[in-house]
Amino acid sequence: MQTIKTPQADLHVSDDILREYHFELGDEQGVKDQLIWEFLNFFDKNLLDSFKQYLDLYGKINSLSVYAMLYAYGHSNGKWVYLDEDKEKSVQRWINSVDGKYSRLVFKCCNIGKHTPKSKKSILVLPDHVVVSRVRADYRNTCFSLIVPKKGEITNYTIDYELNELRKQARRIKWNKKYQLQLMKKWLS
Repeated sequence: MQTIKTPQADLHVSDDILREYHFELGDEQGVKDQLIWEFLNFFDKNLLDSFKQYLDLYGKINSLSVYAMLYAYGHSNGKWVYLDEDKEKSVQRWINSVDGKYSRLVFKCCNIGKHTPKSKKSILVLPDHVVVSRVRADYRNTCFSLIVPKKGEITNYTIDYELNELRKQARRIKWNKKYQLQLMKKWLS
């Protein structure tokens, strides 16, 4: 597994995927550039604006700004696993190792068994169907669900309501902080 860092995200790429890109593209920098480009476009082209707004606001409220993507071949053996160095590794274990470090965890990793992983702090962004992990694959028809800690699944059908609820929560937090600041100033004077 290699982690490629960008200002807004960390891309966790399995060795199996990296080998495929090296074979296709050759040099190390070309592989990194291609992966970063695909990573950023994957989000921009496939995620509804309301999902993006929800993810950004959730990150601000919870002081989590950077996000991560697991890019690997995945399958099911009774639980959701991905391949790295030709070995099966638990997706849930990967989630547990990075949960709370990122505002959202995005999966470019097949979930054939339709397993529902869990997190305590980070939102999970799950594709609705098999994700093909080939160079320059087409993801235009991918739909996503959000698995939000302490809330559950948010889909295309519920996102508008949930976004409005999150905006209300953000306004309450902002108001509480402003009120606490006023009390503190009054108390100190």
